[in-house]
Amino acid sequence: MTRIASCVLLLASMAPGPEGEESSPCPLDSSRACVLELRGAGPAIGPACLSETWRPFLTFELPDRVSDANGDGHAETVLRIDLDPARGCGCVVFRVAFDRQPAGHVVDIGDSPTVDGFGGDAGTTPKAAEVHLEDRRLSVYSDLVNHTVDNLLGLELPDLGRGVLELRVCDQYFGFAITGAAQGGLRGEMHAVNSQRLFSITEENYSLWAAFNRVVHVRGGRPAQGRSGSGVRRVEIYLTP
Repeated sequence: MTRIASCVLLLASMAPGPEGEESSPCPLDSSRACVLELRGAGPAIGPACLSETWRPFLTFELPDRVSDANGDGHAETVLRIDLDPARGCGCVVFRVAFDRQPAGHVVDIGDSPTVDGFGGDAGTTPKAAEVHLEDRRLSVYSDLVNHTVDNLLGLELPDLGRGVLELRVCDQYFGFAITGAAQGGLRGEMHAVNSQRLFSITEENYSLWAAFNRVVHVRGGRPAQGRSGSGVRRVEIYLTP
């Protein structure tokens, strides 16, 4: 067990399967996942993503839902996830599959609508937290006071080519697990209940923003500072308690 910036980080060498999802009261558990195909002849949005069940929880923030702004054949997308703990939907899980080693800014998740990598945002959200994958480096940031950024985690991941990275975000919690990668599995989790340094999912804000093959900001157009990337092939999204 390692303490980093008032958070507790637990690491293990193997990634066990998700627990408890079969009995989840949330109507959008793993059996009803929203699936995004971001690589191939044309990007595809699974029908579940556009269903009435998903509508209160998921919003596509780009005008065309997906785009390929840098023309590299890996489509980009930005999503807003509106959680609902009262219905048993207090956490979101992203299962991110890669068809090659990721390059550039490929995953960006935050509780601010303007996170743009490296813990920064446009000043819209006090105490914003962010998970950012650039190349193979998985980082977790917290924006505490006067937009001073703390790097809570910086971890060089194994080769992710053709692997799956599972990311789980809850109130003051972040967990990840790697499966199928050439160098074996890895999992870890961070808790910040006492310090309140991670994602804040409260009655004031149940929303998270997630971007794949780019950063979240600017949601209505090309990514901030040209921060896009390639390598994410498929994303499965579902909710848990």
